[in-house]
Amino acid sequence: MKKRAAWLTLLVLGAAATGPAGAQQGASVSVDFAVTVGPFKPVHGVNNGPYTITAATENLRRFHQAAGFPFVRLHDVPLAYGAPYAVDISAVFPCADADPEDPKYYTFAKTDAVVAAIVTNGAQVIYRLGQSIEHREKFHTNPPKDFARWARVCVNIVRHYNAGWADGFRYGIKRWEIWNEPDIRPCWTGTQAQFFDLYVKAAKALKAYDASLLVGGPAVTGPGSKLVKPFLDHCRAQQAPLDFFSWHCYATKPEAISGAARQARQLLDEAGFTQAESYCTEWREMRGWDWRNWGKTRQGAADTEALFEKFNGAQGMLFCATVLMQLQDAPIHIANFYTGDTLPRWGLFDRYGFPCKAYAAFPAYHELFKLGQRVQAQSDLAAALVLAGVAADGQSAALMVTSLAQDGAARPVTFALGNLPWRGATRCEVLRADERTDFARVGEETLPAGTAPWMTKIPPQSVTVFKFTAAAALR
Repeated sequence: MKKRAAWLTLLVLGAAATGPAGAQQGASVSVDFAVTVGPFKPVHGVNNGPYTITAATENLRRFHQAAGFPFVRLHDVPLAYGAPYAVDISAVFPCADADPEDPKYYTFAKTDAVVAAIVTNGAQVIYRLGQSIEHREKFHTNPPKDFARWARVCVNIVRHYNAGWADGFRYGIKRWEIWNEPDIRPCWTGTQAQFFDLYVKAAKALKAYDASLLVGGPAVTGPGSKLVKPFLDHCRAQQAPLDFFSWHCYATKPEAISGAARQARQLLDEAGFTQAESYCTEWREMRGWDWRNWGKTRQGAADTEALFEKFNGAQGMLFCATVLMQLQDAPIHIANFYTGDTLPRWGLFDRYGFPCKAYAAFPAYHELFKLGQRVQAQSDLAAALVLAGVAADGQSAALMVTSLAQDGAARPVTFALGNLPWRGATRCEVLRADERTDFARVGEETLPAGTAPWMTKIPPQSVTVFKFTAAAALR
């Protein structure tokens, strides 16, 4: 058999089936490992990490590696690390009126540590050029005094990390995002016209320096922002580079994020940017929280902590797994969860660098992602998502099932695995995360050769990955 494969995401929503007297009816999942349905997408990136100014860095390194975060976006680094001298333009080039061509005016050391931790850990950097959010006093989110000078600083930051300038490196960072959320005042105090001018100058300067860079932005709060259409129109009129359009989505339901991806793609196509990629550079669950007022309508700190415990707990794990799976069939190229660091409440990790429950969705997803190819899967399993894939070399395959069922009974499921890329028996290793279990190995069995149905039970509110290899290969 020709060894070919890919992935398919199938979402089936509904109530769990039950028979007479509450007896459960079996559900079925069928996978054809020979039917290619499209490439897998690197949508399990994060913002920030694994660097931290505390001893948590080593824990973050290993957990970042286990999750296989493909992209790490740099934004709000001072908030996460208590390190105000990193990443932001005001941190790297603190003397705004100085000569941007003189290396002595740059303070790269702290940012070097942040970037090195990402690169040596195997992820790619998305470097946000601009400033971190400022909720109260505005020190650095005002428009720069000299847009051309600011653009030149951006170019020299690229030179430092890609061409060795100012005792720098040759990391080959490709993606450079200009500013963050210029459509809200905590991030930009100037006018739309001022921001458009800043973007055009910076984007053109970066591409003039190195045409192979991927330059984009503006990391708006959502594709429905009133800034988006005028921004795209201005970029088109000024022939400004826009290799990728970035946007954010803090959602009450997972499907809102895939819906935002479709909206972003439609806006880009209508504006003539059919080749521009679409990046969701911040996303996470956010319900019952008025982010515009930062909790002023809530009942205090205890209530806020309870909300974030849900976002970071088993509820958050299911939310994240659902988003990662749904985005496979959405028109999007890259996505980054906010955040992959120890930022209180928002981070996937506590201050010691150990993961919260929501983190489990990412290493589970990575088990399939690292295979590289999706295959066809079909299911009548109620309230669940199913994703399947196989390695290009035909040596391994996997199936991921995220159960959203609310009741406490495990459901019997019959699996039919067609066209596995080996003959003979199959070793099946089971990994699972649920309310009681972190993502870990919970079982193993040997399946007979052929396509005879195989039955097991799927617990509610769980993420399960079945890893398949040829049993003979283990001898």
